[in-house]
Amino acid sequence: MRQPTKILLGLLTLLPPAFFALLIVRMVGIMSEVMNAPTIDQDHILEQMRSILLPGLITTLVSLFLMAVYLIDANKNPEVREGGRFVWMMLFIFAGFVTMPVYYIIYIHPWRPNQPIEEA
Repeated sequence: MRQPTKILLGLLTLLPPAFFALLIVRMVGIMSEVMNAPTIDQDHILEQMRSILLPGLITTLVSLFLMAVYLIDANKNPEVREGGRFVWMMLFIFAGFVTMPVYYIIYIHPWRPNQPIEEA
């Protein structure tokens, strides 16, 4: 993989965790607004929730794309030991946006030396 592709992959890998953090902050803000309002305006709440849908959809599509990329890379990467491939794949499926940045740092990032990790 070329260096510009690795950098782009790294930036895309950060998108799901960043969106999740922003989603939590946004939801806390909406809940706080609802709890402190003298009357509940359902239209306003729905409008606030709609503002989350498009970024959430885009992030979901990016996450699915990243999952496919990381599953393929873990399967084909000669540096990943045979027993570790299955573990990485299961981690991508069940804990994707937490596992993908870890895998990126260990196996992909562009400033990493191009030598295989020595087995213990």
